[in-house]
Amino acid sequence: MKALPQFQFVRSRNVSIGYTRWGQGDHLVIFTPPLVSNIELMWEIPEWRRVLDWAGQHHQVIMMDKRGVGLSDRVTEPSSLDEYVADVLAVMDAEGIGSAHFVGHSEGGIIAAALAALHPSRVRSLCMLGAPATNVPPEIVAGFADATHPARHADGDREIILALVRSWGRPESVWLDLFAPSVAGDDRVRRWWARFERQSCSSGSLLAMFRSMERFDFYPLLKKISVPTLICHSLDDRVVPVSVGRAYASLIPGARLIEWNNPDHVWGFAPNWREAHNDIIEFLIGSRPGSGARKQIGCVMFTDMVESTRRASEHGDDEWRKVKELHDSICRLRVAAHDGTFVKSTGDGTLAWFSGPEPAVQAALGLSRELAASGIPIRAGLHIGQIEIQDDGDLNGIAVNIAARVQAYAQEGQVAISQTVHDLLLGSPLEMRDLGEHKLKGVEGTWRIYIVAE
Repeated sequence: MKALPQFQFVRSRNVSIGYTRWGQGDHLVIFTPPLVSNIELMWEIPEWRRVLDWAGQHHQVIMMDKRGVGLSDRVTEPSSLDEYVADVLAVMDAEGIGSAHFVGHSEGGIIAAALAALHPSRVRSLCMLGAPATNVPPEIVAGFADATHPARHADGDREIILALVRSWGRPESVWLDLFAPSVAGDDRVRRWWARFERQSCSSGSLLAMFRSMERFDFYPLLKKISVPTLICHSLDDRVVPVSVGRAYASLIPGARLIEWNNPDHVWGFAPNWREAHNDIIEFLIGSRPGSGARKQIGCVMFTDMVESTRRASEHGDDEWRKVKELHDSICRLRVAAHDGTFVKSTGDGTLAWFSGPEPAVQAALGLSRELAASGIPIRAGLHIGQIEIQDDGDLNGIAVNIAARVQAYAQEGQVAISQTVHDLLLGSPLEMRDLGEHKLKGVEGTWRIYIVAE
């Protein structure tokens, strides 16, 4: 998905609830959010966007922000479980949805489960991800702990909550270390997470939401859930111990439990996120996504920072990291502006692909200008052909190899293209200078290379 889905709003008990809808297929899934969410900012970081895109390839999705957070209206008083359920129903009614499958993450699992218990005709199936032990007697949860994964005392929960509220939105925030330790050392993720905290709710609203959960009369509802239910929980979850997930699997009639081998409460940041996501998709739609590559025609672009090794030694580690981050940020924006797909940073360059040669060339030319203005000279190479798009979005195929080889013939500030790209651009106003025929390492035959300019 290249463009963001449309963000919409519905009134529910005098509060505006923000939500969005995207995806394809016969199955509709409503994602009820955790304690704090932001349905707009989630699209801005690759780790979340890959999850959202993957979901939309296999089913339709509605995602919403609870009252008090994200795009929804702020509230000053603790909300009730009944209000949260009513907000979900308001979104369903606004979209003309009679019933849907539900995936609830953390507190969203409690909301989705309450909806299933109170309005069973509106819920086709229920998936709870890392749901907290809201009003479940501690002795029940403790019965599912073990030496490797112990339960946590109520005092420990209170200490965590206090630490989370006190550090919310501040440089010393402890959220990422607790909720997504797999990426806690990534400065790029930390900067996004800090903005996510600042722009999604205040520390006062956060405290109000914690207080509202304490008032949920949820435990009696568990035995009323009759829809097919899947409980998913990370084994080493630092926020909600896995014993809680095990307890829910025993308390909800017929529920099935899957334990994921990772430490992340925010499961989309985990290294095995796709395997976990496929568990969810298989439960929801009845079939597991395949692992084969998707083949199609695409124009591949490789870029490379000129003399990056020398410049890295001159800058030093900290300054060079800032240079690379600026480079990656500009590349992502420029690729997106030309409806391309940013695949990955190659350390000192970029791999991306486009649906056709003209937007690819324009993106490469724009990147060369913009990065040069920032003191980051690059060269680029392009080729169009059949590409294989892996489940994780990476690219394979001979077209990728040829684009990398073509790039080697570009000098600083230049965009090199293959004969194939050249032929498809005939008649365009672009100037294409012939470099002659060349042998490309690992590719049969000779290939004519051109340098393109506006």
